[in-house]
Amino acid sequence: MLYLNALFEDLASPALAYLPYGGIDFGEAVATASAVGTGDASAFYSARTDAADRCVRQAQQAESAGHGESARALLLKAACFYGISYRPLFGTPVDSRLTAAFDGQMDAFAKAVAMFDSPAMTLHVPYESTTLPALPAPCCPRRRLRTGRPLPKR
Repeated sequence: MLYLNALFEDLASPALAYLPYGGIDFGEAVATASAVGTGDASAFYSARTDAADRCVRQAQQAESAGHGESARALLLKAACFYGISYRPLFGTPVDSRLTAAFDGQMDAFAKAVAMFDSPAMTLHVPYESTTLPALPAPCCPRRRLRTGRPLPKR
């Protein structure tokens, strides 16, 4: 258990599923849990958004240096950190930190997705009196046979 608070453990543990795919690494998970310590929802939010903001800054530096893949990976980590950060803030009235972190999550994710070889297209899905953002991405944009030829179209 990384967190002293069982609720925080439950809220943060899904991010560990991304470990094998370049998501938040275990050391980062331990560091953010340590930063929360015995703190409350504000401490949880701050630890996660601080880590996300750091990833965004590092992504900007990587991109400026011509390291696009590193920038993309850092933006995906930032999106994950932002996405976890606001979980304990749900309630009425809506906490402005929740919407700020959601916006950070969506911005980081959209920037990362735009850096893939086959970027996703942004869609706005109608829902009641508003729209919901969606970024569908092809699951296997460049699958090839072992011969190097593209797979046949289905």
